[in-house]
Amino acid sequence: MTVSNRFRFPLARRALRRVFLRTRREEGSTLYEFFWVAMPLMVLAIGIVYGGITFYDYETLAEAVAVGARTMAINGQSAQACYLAEQALIGAAPGLKPANLTVTFPGTATTGTYSLGTLSCTLTERANASIQATYPCAAYFPNLGISLCNVQGSALIAAQTTVRIE
Repeated sequence: MTVSNRFRFPLARRALRRVFLRTRREEGSTLYEFFWVAMPLMVLAIGIVYGGITFYDYETLAEAVAVGARTMAINGQSAQACYLAEQALIGAAPGLKPANLTVTFPGTATTGTYSLGTLSCTLTERANASIQATYPCAAYFPNLGISLCNVQGSALIAAQTTVRIE
């Protein structure tokens, strides 16, 4: 019996050869590369979807505020001008939840306390009909502190319109 067989050197040599040959193989590298490419693409796709939802909410809110201001300007002499403007605003924003909308009338002489439909106001001639509305942002991630709505990190979408009554 030789020394190499007694101490099993050929077996150890074969095992080392298998280990070194295995490291040169590329099995599993496709999955590894797919992972590193797919994750950033998924984050980008989610950002595009949430950005689109946020942009839709902002455009819907801006159009609804403009409709509400026009309605308020038309019905400015009525005691229910703010109520009618608020109802027009809610009706013009079908994609937004009315419970999440916050409507204010800056610079308008209002009477009463504000809750949905209980605010009364009257505008005089040559006054401004101003409406401001806010809506919660759909693309706000509080755990990460990231908001796609506003650079300052606000979690609200805001729109304001002023219409001059002639």
